[in-house]
Amino acid sequence: MIEGARELSLALQSGYKVESVYVCYEMFEKSKYPDILKSLPGNNIFDISLQVFGKIAYRENSDGIVAIAKPKHHRLCDIHLSSNPFVILLESVEKPGNLGAVLRTADAAAVDAVIVCDPQTDLYNPNVIRSGGVGGASLPCRRPPALPKRHLHGCRRIISVLMQQNYRLLIFTKI
Repeated sequence: MIEGARELSLALQSGYKVESVYVCYEMFEKSKYPDILKSLPGNNIFDISLQVFGKIAYRENSDGIVAIAKPKHHRLCDIHLSSNPFVILLESVEKPGNLGAVLRTADAAAVDAVIVCDPQTDLYNPNVIRSGGVGGASLPCRRPPALPKRHLHGCRRIISVLMQQNYRLLIFTKI
């Protein structure tokens, strides 16, 4: 679910496929992105009342638009890295706003990809999307597959794979 015209615009620019859009025109008329509806097919835009929008909206001060989009597949094998990539590995991120802030910062720092190991929050949580800005929609953000207990888990497994492929690593951890 994508809430907000700005967030929807970023998702469309990043190639997300929108299945349906729900608009409360009473609220949407104040939007800073009124042209967003022109870029969508009219047959999947639905007019909803203020009362209905209040039931489905996640945040306060919304601009009256909510969209349902297909999530992207987040597989490690889909990441194509350069010979000198800048990759951020995160482990056990709990707060959606924190993950979004990292994605936004990573986008500003020209990071090639973000890998989220053992996430404690959903990559598509509305707070991740809202606080992630462009980075939340455009950066390759991946989650490693769940592994049986006999394998190394989380970032340790990813670090091991990257070391085997001779990537240079700079690792920070809390003490």
